[in-house]
Amino acid sequence: MRKLLPCMVLMILLGSSLTPVKAVDQRALWDINKLSNISDPNLMRVIFGYFPNRSINDDYSFTVTIQDPKPYQLFRVVLSPCSTLTNPDLNYGACIENVLFRKLGSSSWNKASISEVSLGEPTLTIKKGADLVVGKPVTADKQTLRPPGDKATIWNMPDAVHSNGSSYLVRAVIAHPGADNISYIDGGMQRLFSMEILPISFAQIGNVITQDQFKVEEFPSGYEYKLRLRLGVFVKSISGWFFGRLQDPTIDRNGPEGYLEVSGTPAKVPVGITDIIKKSDIPQKYLTKCPAVGDCYWTANTFNKAAFYSALDGTDPDVLSDYEKIKGGVKTASTLTHWEINSSRLSEVSALNSNYKECTDKLYGPGARVFMGAVSSNATLYQRTPPRWDEINRAFVFKVSSPHLDEHGKPNKGFYTLYIPLDQANCRWGISASAPQAQIQIVNQDGTSTITTAVATRENGMLRFNIAGFGYSAPTIRIRMGQGSFSAPSPETVSKTVTAKKIVLVCIKGKTTKQVIGVKPKCPSGYKTR
Repeated sequence: MRKLLPCMVLMILLGSSLTPVKAVDQRALWDINKLSNISDPNLMRVIFGYFPNRSINDDYSFTVTIQDPKPYQLFRVVLSPCSTLTNPDLNYGACIENVLFRKLGSSSWNKASISEVSLGEPTLTIKKGADLVVGKPVTADKQTLRPPGDKATIWNMPDAVHSNGSSYLVRAVIAHPGADNISYIDGGMQRLFSMEILPISFAQIGNVITQDQFKVEEFPSGYEYKLRLRLGVFVKSISGWFFGRLQDPTIDRNGPEGYLEVSGTPAKVPVGITDIIKKSDIPQKYLTKCPAVGDCYWTANTFNKAAFYSALDGTDPDVLSDYEKIKGGVKTASTLTHWEINSSRLSEVSALNSNYKECTDKLYGPGARVFMGAVSSNATLYQRTPPRWDEINRAFVFKVSSPHLDEHGKPNKGFYTLYIPLDQANCRWGISASAPQAQIQIVNQDGTSTITTAVATRENGMLRFNIAGFGYSAPTIRIRMGQGSFSAPSPETVSKTVTAKKIVLVCIKGKTTKQVIGVKPKCPSGYKTR
């Protein structure tokens, strides 16, 4: 279940139980290091919407590769600025073309400049081995469809000053889907991507810093940011659904010209936290997920602090609401700002019901590698699978959750944006897709619901819906075009995010054995099933 980043490389890295020194995220606003350690094996704390070493750990800011026989070599390539590349390949190259920012309300964008300060050698890598390479630049490899890359870069935005300077760390990544998805669906051409901007501060001694020397700051209010990637052929391999932490996002994925451009304001995400509680008091269904002896990530106090659940884990949003029923509930520890977007695996689309696939298969063909839509939210947890299609109501359904109150005792307010291509909207709703407004239903856990409308905006060949101002803790959002009353939601629609069961297939070629894991796994060419 736990997919800390949509890349098997990172699952291997973060699956380690090692506790490196200073591996916990250096956040300026909320310092997790100030939480008391938990040494009693019978006690635990839970934190939602936050992972403690993702910002500072080098494995997220440097290119990571796992050496394996081609074409199954795994990688997570961090893209370089286009201006730093010598003779870039316009077809098989990929790079950061522009980093831009502007004040809200302004019509013109300002270009950020590359800082004279750069990242030094990795110092906070969780795991290294003979087959794992971290922090070494790579060249383009057409056979494995791997772009060139090196490490994250620091940019200056002098007119977008945060509380401790104007430096920002920019990370744009293209990754192999991972060894568990070398199958008919996810193999071959699909590549995952992520974009992230982090405001950072550091005490400059020279022109090189390591990631243990900076802190992650909060974004200044009133600014919008944009990343533009030049991708060449990779724009076609980046497909499926996108998931973001952006408010009022705009996405322009231009295949013919080979670029991807994303803009939006940072999302303000509540971090949920429980008191120190007895493990015996948590819902039994989470205890039974762990081995009879010892801990698993459901109950383990990572870094001796807490069990962590972030939206990128794929955690069912109902987990947070289940913990709210325990004594002390789930409080908001802090509200942190994020600017990021990530893509999903195509197998997550294939795992959905046939009603959902009706339009995607009709429009694009089974297993097609195309952009299918995007969602963005400030929810502490949101389902890490594409919105489900509710055939009865002709509506997209998405589940989110956050603590009810913020750190100041005021209600947390949510926003949610849905992007879908116009051809998919026309397939779903026919002539109703041209209506100026959509119907929105917010279904609460107790079954009560509210119905409102949202403007349907057309841009870049897509239809966008922005919903804002709803309360938490764990509502289900349904969006549709057309008139009529919503039917009562089914229990599955309200409370479940269904994950398709994966199958382990053992493949043999001579004396070589491979395991292929997926929803519909197939052996590589030349291999036979055992």
